[in-house]
Amino acid sequence: MTINSIYGKQRFDREANRDYTMPVGTYTAVAEQPLELMKIVYQFINHHQNHQVLRLQTLYDYYQANNAIKKQEDSNNPYHANNRVAAAFARYMTSIRVGYLIGNPIQLKLQDNNEVDDIQAQKFQNVLDTFTTNTNADYVNQQLAKDLSITGRAYDLVYVKNGVTDLGLVRVDPEQAFVIYDDTVDHKPLVGVRYYQTGILDNQLTEHYEVYTDSQLFTFHSEGGLPQTNSPVANTVLDDTLPHFFGVVPLTEYRNNDERLGDWEPELDQLDALDKSVSMMADFQEDFNNANIVLTGKFSNMTEPKYLLDENGNKKIGQDGQPIIIEPAHPNVDPKNHMWYLEPFAASGGVGSTAKHIIQPDVLPVWLCLINYGAVIKNASYKKRCLNVAYTLA
Repeated sequence: MTINSIYGKQRFDREANRDYTMPVGTYTAVAEQPLELMKIVYQFINHHQNHQVLRLQTLYDYYQANNAIKKQEDSNNPYHANNRVAAAFARYMTSIRVGYLIGNPIQLKLQDNNEVDDIQAQKFQNVLDTFTTNTNADYVNQQLAKDLSITGRAYDLVYVKNGVTDLGLVRVDPEQAFVIYDDTVDHKPLVGVRYYQTGILDNQLTEHYEVYTDSQLFTFHSEGGLPQTNSPVANTVLDDTLPHFFGVVPLTEYRNNDERLGDWEPELDQLDALDKSVSMMADFQEDFNNANIVLTGKFSNMTEPKYLLDENGNKKIGQDGQPIIIEPAHPNVDPKNHMWYLEPFAASGGVGSTAKHIIQPDVLPVWLCLINYGAVIKNASYKKRCLNVAYTLA
């Protein structure tokens, strides 16, 4: 299923939620040949890394309120506010969902069976209770419910603890695991895969692979880290082959729904739109607070200039042949008036190289310009906003 983004592109790869299947005959031919099986499994590992992990990482990012707004490109204007407000509703919805499902721990109870006497039934129930307690199953179930809500899939692994015969139960990161099913209508699990890397920070990396069938565990390793950099033929080494006696693949996949979608995954566009709206509103408020108001144009209501007069009251003429002005004309501003009328400056003769340098003389003689302080003219969001209206003082 494809989910698109409000940012104008497909959000996830079409292969990002693909089920993994293998022909039964192919599996049967290599089930007892670890290296041959690994060659096939490695193709799925590469596909998982290249097509599926990004979606899982993105969904975990939204759960942590690291939404797409955090990765939005900066404005070209260095003076422009650049708020990145991410809503944490994804985490809130998952918390509500998990609390509703697992608020009361899941209880494992033996079904009534007339063929089993009460004493035997109690023994079985004690085994279940011991398993639940020793494996901290209640906490594991909470982790699985959270993964289901976030990514639409979850994995746990049942295993035998080292050095003892006790069973263990652990949640496995969906970014590091998947299950391959057969190609029949039964959709039976054939292989469970877990892969991870170890090292010292990002150095001396070793990739580990655990391949589970219904009877055996094959462990491999390769040097160099992530599988894209390795060749399974040249670098993958078989470390061990261990029987597990479970009779089924012990790595189990759980699904949130048939499509393996997270609870809020189809609503990512709405989360992005909310983040964008709130961030833009915060930018607008900050920019408005930092903005200067500029009135541009020529006052149409001007006083008469005062001239230097001779003893007869005539204007004295200067060396340039013009009357000598001792007080230039200035806007006739009357505090009782509620409006200033401004005539735009008219430029003629094609002054400047672009249309923004020219104001035609037939434009309505009432202008108000709001200019963001330091705005870059190419930034469409903060160009000059000139309104053909009067500036009201009231």
